[in-house]
Amino acid sequence: MAPLLTVIIEWENVQLSEIGRAKAMLQALAEQIHDLRSPKQGNVAGQPATDVEILVLYNDLAIDGRAVHSIVTGVLPNQNSEFELRILTASGLHYYELKNFGAGLAKGNLVVFLDSDVIPQRNWLASLVAPFEDPQMKVVGGESFIDPTDLVGKTFALFWFFDRPSAPGRLYKRQHFWANNVAFRKDTLLQYPFPKLDGPNRGSCYELARILRRNGIEIYRNSSAQVSHPAPNGLRHIVTRAIAEGRDRTFFMHPDPREASRRDSLRRLGTHLKSLRTIVRDRSTVDLPVWQLPLALALCASYQLLQFYGEVRTKANPELMRHRFQI
Repeated sequence: MAPLLTVIIEWENVQLSEIGRAKAMLQALAEQIHDLRSPKQGNVAGQPATDVEILVLYNDLAIDGRAVHSIVTGVLPNQNSEFELRILTASGLHYYELKNFGAGLAKGNLVVFLDSDVIPQRNWLASLVAPFEDPQMKVVGGESFIDPTDLVGKTFALFWFFDRPSAPGRLYKRQHFWANNVAFRKDTLLQYPFPKLDGPNRGSCYELARILRRNGIEIYRNSSAQVSHPAPNGLRHIVTRAIAEGRDRTFFMHPDPREASRRDSLRRLGTHLKSLRTIVRDRSTVDLPVWQLPLALALCASYQLLQFYGEVRTKANPELMRHRFQI
């Protein structure tokens, strides 16, 4: 019997985070597949138990395949009655390309994307797939929040684009989804794959959301499906990520980045710097000590200034920026 559910894991983000996160992700996934298949969970898509496929994809030009197999099978045994595990190479492919490649190989009629650097929280998988009992449901995303484990994590949890954890139990419409934890009907995904963008590095999910909405496909989120996401890991990653965000924003907003307005970039910088107030106001929600507040404010301001630099540098030399600061 073909699996009803395929979980696709890109093995690229693991290069930016600690390997321990990937192992924790795999362990949580295995436990939740076990829970999903147990009778107490009811059914998914009309079936009493869900056959699951796990598909791990990696670019063998950038990652040692032996290490991937060792890490993955160290947590998920090859021979398992609860899921089928496939670890496959995808030479030269990167983040969104890996997802599209996996969708074409998926055996399940539901496809779940889970990134290698996020950790699913309790009931994540069941909450993500349960809404598909409604045959009209096409796309259901989960929520992502930053792990506030240290100064960097607490700071990014307060000002970055991911939301802070919300109360579970709510299914609601949104304009976009997070590519790090989202479920699609396979036929929808094959019809509308992640588009290739000319310039932006990590904005394909936003563009796909626009395409889906233009074609009358609603995007839902389930607040009970939550994953924790790491903050940028180390100074180099922070700098690269910030500049890349500014670059991507410019390409998204302007077909010809040379026509971008520096005044608009300055206006956005002023808006983003208002997040300094959020850090001061909400620091207690992530247990940020008073003595760390100046460091958090400096980190936030530096990140916003680097985004501004990414915008103006892209306006000045878009061709150079297309190929620099890849994340």
